[in-house]
This record gives sequence, C-alpha cells and structure tokens, in this order.
Amino acid sequence: MRALLITVLAAALAGCGITQGDPEPIISGDLAGRVARAALMTGTLAAEIGLSTAEPSGPGGCPSTSSNGDQLVLDYGVGCVPESEITLDAIGGNVDLIVAGGMGTFVGDVQALGFADLPLVGSLSGDTSRAGDLLAADIDLESIGWTADGVDNTLNILFEIEANTDGFLLNAGPATFLRGQPPEVFFHVEDVTVPRDGMGACFVPDGGVIRMERLAATAIITFSEEAASSGSISVVFNDREEPETFALCP
Repeated sequence: MRALLITVLAAALAGCGITQGDPEPIISGDLAGRVARAALMTGTLAAEIGLSTAEPSGPGGCPSTSSNGDQLVLDYGVGCVPESEITLDAIGGNVDLIVAGGMGTFVGDVQALGFADLPLVGSLSGDTSRAGDLLAADIDLESIGWTADGVDNTLNILFEIEANTDGFLLNAGPATFLRGQPPEVFFHVEDVTVPRDGMGACFVPDGGVIRMERLAATAIITFSEEAASSGSISVVFNDREEPETFALCP
C-alpha cells in the first residue's frame, strides 16, 4: 500500500510539472561566448601593443609614446583610434614598459587599457619585430583583470601573432579564463585569421578554432567566412547533442 501511494504521488507531481530540472552545464553558451570575446579582444590589444612597441608613433600620435632610457610609455589617453589601423574602435589607457634596447623584448603593466567601458589591468611581457605592416610577436598577458556585468574576470594568455598586409594570424594556449568562482576554463586559440582592419572590441574571425575545457566538459568554436559575414557562431559541446548558435557580439 505504501509503495502504491508513493507511485501515485510521484505521478501527480510529474503531471504538475514539478521536476528536478536539468543541471547547469559546466560550459554554458554564455560562458563559451565570453571566453571567445575575451580572447579576441585581448588578441587585438596584444597585436596593437606589438606594433606600437616595435615602431613607436612618437608624441602626439595614437598612442602618444614617450621614452626615458629603457622606459617606454604608450599613452592612449581617454581613447583614440590607433595609427596602426588595426581597429577602428578607440582604445584608451596606458601601457608602461621596460624595453631591452635594440632587442624588441619588454616587460611592463597595462593601466586601464582597453575599449570603451572595459578597462583592463595586469602585467605583460614579450618580444616583437616589425617591418611596416609585417609583424612577428609573442605577447604574454598575465593576470589581466576586468569587471563585466558586475563579475570579476581574470585572463592569462600567451599570444603568438603574425601579421602581413592581408591580416593577422593568432595562436595562443594553453590559456586560462576565470569568471567569478572556479573552476576556470582552459582554452587554445588555433590559427585564427582576421583581415587587416577586422579586429576590435568584438569581432568574428574568418577562420580558425577556439577549443575550451572545463572539468570534464569541452566546447569548440570554429570560425569561417560565413560566420564572419553573419556575425553568428556555432558552439559544439561534448555533453549536449545539439550545438548552440548565437551572435558573438550582441
């Protein structure tokens, strides 16, 4: 009799729509999008720093540069469109560097560097060489932090950047992204390609992949010319049958 009552009660509750519900995914579509946007945004800033460090624009440029011995300051002020033409979006803030003379190697800090309403702080190091539009740079961004939607974010990423007259090639990883509480997301940026003027605060590349891992979950974003044209990306997860498609830059 007791077993019968339990069975009837369970059926009644199911009929009323009272269920346990699906657990929150380890990598949600929202989190995957935030990882991708963070990687691409900081990739833009890393490439801009590489270009401006290799060939400083001088006082009054964007950035306005000043040097004193082995110290180099890149000053974007409250916001300006960089002379490198890497993006049409204004960049603001400062980068304070110590540069090894003639070697293209540097270490330093970023102070409120970034795009509108999204200043970043943290440390960086790297080496870079430039000949006009050609660039080869390794830029290591360490403990880069910012706040978005009231939540603290932290990123550690080492970029390998190549550029020519056609555009940019970005590789990075293993990188880490932490939004709020652990666990963090580990990810790789693989052969991501962007046209010369296609980078910025948020954009969709025309090629390449970002692979993510968080605990037992994985997510993969594959970029294409079609995705770049539409602005939408598709994320494939290992714990869901269907991919999730959404606009990367809302």
